[in-house]
Order: sequence, then structure tokens, then C-alpha cells
Amino acid sequence: MAYGGQISFAGGGATLTGTGTITNDDATPGLNCPADLTKQLACGATSTSVTLPLPTATGVCQTPVLEFRHRAVNASNVPTGSFSAYFPSSANTKTFALGRFEIQWRVTDGMQTMTCSHYLQINAINPVVPQIMGPATICPNITNIPYSVTPQPGIINYQWSYSGTGVVIHNNGSSDITIDFSSSATAGQLSVQVVNPCGGANATGNLNIQIGSHQNCLYVNCLLNNLFVSDNTLILPGMPQIFKIGGNISSDATIQQPKTVLFKAGTNVNLQPGFNVNGGAVFIAEIEGCPIVFPFLLKN
Repeated sequence: MAYGGQISFAGGGATLTGTGTITNDDATPGLNCPADLTKQLACGATSTSVTLPLPTATGVCQTPVLEFRHRAVNASNVPTGSFSAYFPSSANTKTFALGRFEIQWRVTDGMQTMTCSHYLQINAINPVVPQIMGPATICPNITNIPYSVTPQPGIINYQWSYSGTGVVIHNNGSSDITIDFSSSATAGQLSVQVVNPCGGANATGNLNIQIGSHQNCLYVNCLLNNLFVSDNTLILPGMPQIFKIGGNISSDATIQQPKTVLFKAGTNVNLQPGFNVNGGAVFIAEIEGCPIVFPFLLKN
């Protein structure tokens, strides 16, 4: 700024002669794209309207121009079509058909241009055969055993059933359930039907469940009052590994995929430093009353 005189200043592609302030606009604009989007087609629809979230521009001067264009890509984001023309950011509600699309944004501030891309996935409701996750061998007289399938786009109804006897299924209709196995539970097939809300074909997944042998289930009892579970303890046979103790359970073990481990303690579960559950493993801890169950009373 100059006072009471004439100055001449040049820089950043602009010149000022006289009294005033000049800003050097050599900075490169930044552009941060939104997260990827997934949208669902309605039943019977072939396309859907999507309002694209705007990116965040930084370091821009003057009046920046924000635009976007799109093109089809495959599941690996490799282009399978050409880019559309550029549209102004004010026209960010567009109609897209089934498929996957790259959304490319650009901002120009009079000096430079910056671009970024994110991806839009448009899915149809199409149930696929699910894989049931959970133990295939179980001990009798055990409750709250978790089973699940991966949720599918547009599916809200998952119907579970069991061909054996002596079980109770909780939270039926969802992708995650628990099952109580009574002392008289029998082997059977666990099934889940993925219900198509559009009235088309459903998809069904199955898992055969066996009742564990007398030897495998001996440690699932209340004969001990306290138990320390280490990595060596978890090499016992059977799946899931269920420890039901009248008093306290402590552990510093690492539970590896695909193990399912349940701690059912009468008073306290103490997870010590070093305890860890790796991805793909299932761990459940519960405080549960523990009547004495002797081995000869367990199902053979």
C-alpha cells in the first residue's frame, strides 16, 4: 500500500500503478473430491436421479469456475466409455443408469486448473446366494451363538430356518442372528433366504451344523470357578470354542481367523494386555449364570 504518491508494481501476471493493494495469485488451487457414492435402483427402474456432492476447493482467487463431467468405468475403475461434456456445478443433479461411473471435477481460478475424481455405483436389486458365517460344529446347551451373512444392496429381509430341533433363532429377518442350542439340540441345516423386495427370484444359502462330540464339549462346563485362556488354550478341538466358567475368565490370547470364541463367565471377564481379535474372527464375552454341568450329563 502506498500513501500520497504514485508507485508501479508488477507481479503474478498483474500490474498496479497508483495507490492500492495488489495480490499475487501464483498459488495452485486445490480440489478435494467427495467420497465414492453407491445408489440403488428402485424396483422396475432402469435409471435413477442422483445429486452429486460438491468437492471442496482451496487456494483459489478471483471467481473460480467449478465444473464436472462423467464416464462409464468397470469394477476396477478402468474407463469403458468417453467423458461427457463439462457441466456447471449448479447442474449437479443428473440421471444415471445401472453401472459404475467416474465423476471428474475441475476448478479454474484464472491462473491454473486442478481436477479430482470419485466414483458412483448404481446397483440393481439382485439377490445372490449368501455365504453363512458362523460355526459349523456346536456344543449343546449353549446360547447366543452368532451367525450372519453379508448385507446385500436393497435387501432388508433375511429369513432364517433350521432343519434340526432344539434351537431358538433370535432376530430373524436381519442379516445377523444368534441361535440358542438346547441340551437336546440335534444336527441340521441352517438356511437363510434373501428375499427379493421386487418380487423376483430369492436366493438361499445353507450351512450344515453338527453337534460336537462328548470329548469336544467337555471344556464347555462350569466345573471350574476361574480360568485363564492363553493361545495354548485355544488349540482345543471344536468350533466354536466356548468357555463357560462359574467365576472369572482372564485372557491375553490372540484370536485368529476363522475362530469363534465365546467367554461366558459367572462374575467377570478380564481382557489383559496383549489380548487381540484379528479380522475375520468372532469374539463374544458375556456374564451368565453357571449351574454345574457334569461331563456325563453332556450330550454324546
